[in-house]
Amino acid sequence: LLLNPTTAEHWIYKKFFQEKNVKAGSNTIVDNVCYIHTSYLDVDKKHHTRENWQLYEKGRKAYESFNLLTEQEKENCSQEIKRLHKWYEVVVLGGWLEKQEGTILNNWQEGEFDDSLPYIFGQDYGFDDPTTLVKVAIDKKKKLLYLDECFYLSGLDEGKIFEMNHKICKQNLIVGDSASKQLINSLRNKKGPDSKGINLIGAVKKAGSVLSGIIKLQEYTLIVTKRSVNLKNELNNYVWLDRKSDTPIDDFNHLIDPIRYALGYLDR
Repeated sequence: LLLNPTTAEHWIYKKFFQEKNVKAGSNTIVDNVCYIHTSYLDVDKKHHTRENWQLYEKGRKAYESFNLLTEQEKENCSQEIKRLHKWYEVVVLGGWLEKQEGTILNNWQEGEFDDSLPYIFGQDYGFDDPTTLVKVAIDKKKKLLYLDECFYLSGLDEGKIFEMNHKICKQNLIVGDSASKQLINSLRNKKGPDSKGINLIGAVKKAGSVLSGIIKLQEYTLIVTKRSVNLKNELNNYVWLDRKSDTPIDDFNHLIDPIRYALGYLDR
């Protein structure tokens, strides 16, 4: 039996761990059952990418530091430490969740956008699917990511997209979905009534960029404005399609994807 742990409600946990009084993460033999638990620590460092190793080690240090705190200190410690502790325990070490946490991005709360910070925009394109625009600002010191949904509309043609971008973004940077290269080039060549265009570039996409972008998003507390109704809906429905391959569903991502594009530019 080979598995990635899910929740303590799963029959495997109840039958093989709870009933047999076996501690999760153990490497032992109980009642002719051999338990083998592995993590990245069982793989030589040379077989990891430098980026992944640094990320896992950052999580490990936060995890170990958190476990040394008193209950009061744990309650009062930073949200970043709490997030890293939970992420390392569940995602990296393969711990069992106490309850189902199906959504990928639980690290968000409603709040006001901080307009004192520099900001840019992320954009996704569609026709039957919505074309979207989201305003994004980052506070690296406090690990806060401010998000404001600007529009989420289907059936927009090229002219309307330009008109709305020109009105909302002015000359502020927009990072768009680079899969729509022809559309981006066309939008960049347009001029508004003021004879000015828009500042639009395509997102940089590499192999594994979706997962790495999700991991980066999980490092921040997401501050979502009250009016961002569609974004909240996406955050409440964006789940893993396949946890074994770390593949998210290709849905409820029309705002989440452009947030990744913008964050990839801001947090370089």
